[in-house]
Amino acid sequence: MKRFSYFSAFLALLTLMCTPAFAKTHITDIVHTDTIEYTLEQEDKLSAELYIDEDGLYNVKIVDMASEQFVPKLAITVSSKGKELYRFETKSRLLDDGSISNKEFEFALGLTEGEYKVEFENLTKFSSLSFRVETNFTAEENIETTNNNSFENATHAERNTKYFGGVTMANEVDYYYFEMPYDGYAFVRMYSPHLKFFTLYDENKNEIGNIGIEIDEADKVYELRNGLAKGKYYISVQPDEDYTLPLYTVEVNTVENQYFEKEYNNRKEFATIVLSGKEYQGNLFGTSDEDVYKFTLAEDSGIVIDFTDTYVSKEGHYSIYLSNGEDVLFSSDECGRETVALNLDKGTYYFTVTSLGHSRFTSMAYKLKVTADKALAICPPEEDSDKEENEPVIQFSDVNSSDWYAQDLLKARCLGLIEGLDGNVYNPKGNVTLAEVITMVARFHSLKNAAQVDFSLSDGTWYEPYINYAADQELIEPDNFDNFERPATRAEMAHIFSSLFEDKQTKEIIRIPDVNESTKYHKDIYKLYRIGILQGNDKDGTFNPDSKLTRAEAAVTLLRAHNMI
Repeated sequence: MKRFSYFSAFLALLTLMCTPAFAKTHITDIVHTDTIEYTLEQEDKLSAELYIDEDGLYNVKIVDMASEQFVPKLAITVSSKGKELYRFETKSRLLDDGSISNKEFEFALGLTEGEYKVEFENLTKFSSLSFRVETNFTAEENIETTNNNSFENATHAERNTKYFGGVTMANEVDYYYFEMPYDGYAFVRMYSPHLKFFTLYDENKNEIGNIGIEIDEADKVYELRNGLAKGKYYISVQPDEDYTLPLYTVEVNTVENQYFEKEYNNRKEFATIVLSGKEYQGNLFGTSDEDVYKFTLAEDSGIVIDFTDTYVSKEGHYSIYLSNGEDVLFSSDECGRETVALNLDKGTYYFTVTSLGHSRFTSMAYKLKVTADKALAICPPEEDSDKEENEPVIQFSDVNSSDWYAQDLLKARCLGLIEGLDGNVYNPKGNVTLAEVITMVARFHSLKNAAQVDFSLSDGTWYEPYINYAADQELIEPDNFDNFERPATRAEMAHIFSSLFEDKQTKEIIRIPDVNESTKYHKDIYKLYRIGILQGNDKDGTFNPDSKLTRAEAAVTLLRAHNMI
């Protein structure tokens, strides 16, 4: 009987040793910036009260964690008034040799002023768990709202305001929404110390562009620009599953503008409609995005397409092409800047901008202008030319179709009477020197008389051969000019050009308001008025003889002289 009692006591002790202890909840004090070192037995909890006296970002970092026998696992829960606001569970990674890697974990969430409970729970089975936690609170006026992990609970991001937030591991997503009060651009600026994914959505929760933007450690700061119509839009922020570096900031700025791509315009049926002569701004983000534009010609017309990469890059990173909906009419790969002129039949056309797919840029901004003009200048066919049709002339990029000299400059360029400067510009309001006026007249005279003239440079100035030719042909008297490199006046231009023509009456001229017998070169001015080369600057025929000659005025005069041949 006594033996039996000893044996029963042994069984009772063995049973007690194999039965886990009841889970306990330990109480501790915690402030919003603190360091906690603790050891919890299996399934034990550590509970702490947390008081936040102003809005801000609460950051929790587990810097060390160890378990006696098993892979350590810890859960942290933040709650308020009995309602769980956030729960985070660590996931330790194992190296090939079975050892634990990367014991540092971190999460962050925005908390408003109030009282909270923070609980640490040992999820490691059959083992105690030691850990050290650093908590930090940063007061911020604008923070993500708690539980903004859905479209319905998205944090309202006021424009021109920076918001602070945090996401942890791959299973957490933060959502924000913002309002576009007008048509224009939205600039979404984001900062992240490590890999994050940002995606933009429209009011119906459709991804805009169907692509998430990834910020890596090298970028850190990223700005996404989109042309958006008036309405409501969402932004999602999601981490990469291999990292727990959660902090980020997000800011939305907007600018009102009428001419821009309207996302989502990635397919022909959603193409952005463009108006002739208006410059549109667009943006590709990522290497899979593309933008489609649409315009319609009511009649046969010439068009000019100007495409400009707004990045300063030595290499092109766009592909562009024009189609009629079926056939490609024009294309250019590895494009940075492109100006192309085409003759098109009436109909609907699509202009598409795509990434080359290997660009180092994640956001690529560009400008696009399509100008349609049935009166676009057409060059006459060259003799013995094999061209089946004439090609339109490209207008200078700094000349608007509404400028009084626009069509004359087109025709003068078409005839080879004028040339542009670098970058397809003409500088129409720039001044013309005496040397340049004499050069125009010398070239024109030699072409008119079919003279074979060698205007090659001598050891002197670039314009010396032209001065010599004009003097030999009695077009000018060089001694009448003190400095060939100074700007010419309109009166001097009239004097030089008048030598090309005989004085004959083609138009009746009564009186030029600001030209009389005391005006220098008044006879030459009246001569060109009578011929029809000069017309004056207003309905009264005002000439402004002492004004400096502009490049536009010189080109128009040269074209009229050509038409008199």
